[in-house]
Amino acid sequence: MDISYLHSFTNPPHVHKDLKMDNILLDGDFKGKISNFNNARSTEWEEGEFTLTMHIVGTRGYMAPEYLENGLVSTKLDVYSFGILIIEMLTGKEVSELHRKENLQLPELLEKVLDEKDGKEYLNHLMDPSLEGNFPIELVVPMKSIAN
Repeated sequence: MDISYLHSFTNPPHVHKDLKMDNILLDGDFKGKISNFNNARSTEWEEGEFTLTMHIVGTRGYMAPEYLENGLVSTKLDVYSFGILIIEMLTGKEVSELHRKENLQLPELLEKVLDEKDGKEYLNHLMDPSLEGNFPIELVVPMKSIAN
C-alpha cells in the first residue's frame, strides 16, 4: 500500500500518522511499501470536516507542526513526513541528528534547505558524507523540490 492510495482512493481518506524509515519496506524491485498501520485513521467526520484529536501519536521529528500544535488530522501529516524522509535519504542522517548537528529547529532547517537562492548550496553541505562528494547535484535538486 502507498500514501497515494490512502489519501486518494479510500473513502473517507486515511492518514498513516507515523511515516518514518522504520515503516518503509522495500520489495525485490526496491519499490517502497508502507508498513505499521497501528496509528492510521480517517481524516474526516461525517460532516466532511477535518478530524481533531487530543491524543497525539507518532514519532517526534516526523510530525507536522499543525498536528503537534492543534491536533489537526489531515493528509498533510503524511506529506510532511515524506519530505522529512527525502531529506534523511539525501543527508544520510536521521532528522534528530540533523537538528543537533545544525543547531536549528526543524522548520528552520527545512526553510534553509528549501530556499530557492541558497538551498542548493546548503543541501550540498548536508549531503551524506559517505558519498564523498560523488553525486550528481542535478539529481539532488529535483529531490529537494519533491521534499518541498
